[in-house]
Amino acid sequence: MVYGRVGREIGKDTAISLRPAYVFGNVNSDGSSNNQGAFQMPLTLDLYPNSPVSPYAGVGVATNTDSNGNADAMITAGLDINLVKHLSLSLGLNYIFEGSDQDNRDVEAFTVLYYRF
Repeated sequence: MVYGRVGREIGKDTAISLRPAYVFGNVNSDGSSNNQGAFQMPLTLDLYPNSPVSPYAGVGVATNTDSNGNADAMITAGLDINLVKHLSLSLGLNYIFEGSDQDNRDVEAFTVLYYRF
């Protein structure tokens, strides 16, 4: 996964962030690897962005994780843990609403270590 975060404070205790991600090595609905990627673009509301732990939640769009080329709605939520001044750990969960998949959803959990500047 390649993950990014571009944020802007909108108050003392809130911020808004765009969190693009590209997931490598997708799988088909039957679980077999297809070596295709998926692009995700959620917009989140971040609470207490300068605290040691900052929860976030948001909505966005994702290419279909079963790689049939569709773009689907997604919701996301998680925690950013600010380890040191420029290093954070993000623990998150994505729920993707897939209209063309057999179960009509995908759930993804992720952990990302990222550099903040």
